[in-house]
Amino acid sequence: MRVSVATLTLSFLLLISIVVNFYLVSQLMMTRNEVSRLNKALSENTVVSSLVINFGNGTRIWYNNTMLPFGASLLNLTIKATNNEVTYTIGKYGAFVVGIYDVGTRYSKPSYYWIWYRWNATANQWEMGSVSADSYKVLNGEILGWVYANTSSWPNLAKP
Repeated sequence: MRVSVATLTLSFLLLISIVVNFYLVSQLMMTRNEVSRLNKALSENTVVSSLVINFGNGTRIWYNNTMLPFGASLLNLTIKATNNEVTYTIGKYGAFVVGIYDVGTRYSKPSYYWIWYRWNATANQWEMGSVSADSYKVLNGEILGWVYANTSSWPNLAKP
């Protein structure tokens, strides 16, 4: 029985194709396993939170699903979400945000200040922050917000 060169060539190419496919599938499986392992490690060391910034003029910007290292503060979240467009001072009681995207610093109004809130999903309402932005540690899945509010209307302040 004689085998033609064409048949041998096709057989050889088929064998090479099977070997290459086996190799690629095994690499894909290893990559998927590594991605799964890294995602697990990442989820154990990070928090994902959302932030809304209300500029007090009808403009709101949402930063959804922002990933931060575990233990990050609201100030860290704000700095990351705004790409470092935050102006703040550090005082006796912690960080005091005076400007976000120049609102409050370059563009300011008398009696207006930045106030932060936390969304309470159980009560279905915004709750005013009780500590400075650098003292509040962001929790996984949490929704936080800033509002540039007219404080002369206390206690009826705008919410995010």
